[in-house]
Amino acid sequence: MKNELDNSDLPIVEKLASNLASYAKLEMEYQRVNAFEKIASASAFWVSVIIIAMMLMFCLMFVVIAMAVVISHYTSWVIGFGGMAAVFLFIAILGLIFRKRLIERPLYEVAAGAILDSMESLKEDDE
Repeated sequence: MKNELDNSDLPIVEKLASNLASYAKLEMEYQRVNAFEKIASASAFWVSVIIIAMMLMFCLMFVVIAMAVVISHYTSWVIGFGGMAAVFLFIAILGLIFRKRLIERPLYEVAAGAILDSMESLKEDDE
């Protein structure tokens, strides 16, 4: 049995330690880049969702103004725009009451699905 290392084994152990330290540094760098990629992917997803939501809100705003003008053409301005404001108030109250089921849960499912898809695509790229 050999209890001590020979002098010939010392360079091999030093190379192994050097390679192991290099591997650890590279693995940490890889994990950091991987995390940045996931953050960038999630950020891009949410920015696109916000932009689409803003575009839909502007579209809805112009449709509501047009409807208010059409209603006010047959009645009065107060009834036309007041009616549209009442419709929005009713929708806002319903949104507050059912916010978990209508807003939070679907957004969570979309976000979780996007994150899982990006993780799966990263795993496929690694293989």
